[in-house]
Amino acid sequence: MAIATKKNVADQMLAAMNCPAAHLRIATVELMVGRKRAWLYKSAADGSFPRPVARGRWRAGDVLMWLSRGEPNALEVTSTHQ
Repeated sequence: MAIATKKNVADQMLAAMNCPAAHLRIATVELMVGRKRAWLYKSAADGSFPRPVARGRWRAGDVLMWLSRGEPNALEVTSTHQ
């Protein structure tokens, strides 16, 4: 398993903005959304968050679209720990 570094996450966030088809690793999605892995998978299963396209990978465009819609859970917990 690859270790997420700040550089890797920053590179993936840039790729997300430039290429909606890019696949984002779970560490990047966690930072973008402000939620942990368990929440991402639970919410994807119940349809309130985009489903991953592969294990631990989300399509950048799907995540950005979810964020742009102002979903109630988006970025609301970035300053607190869960």
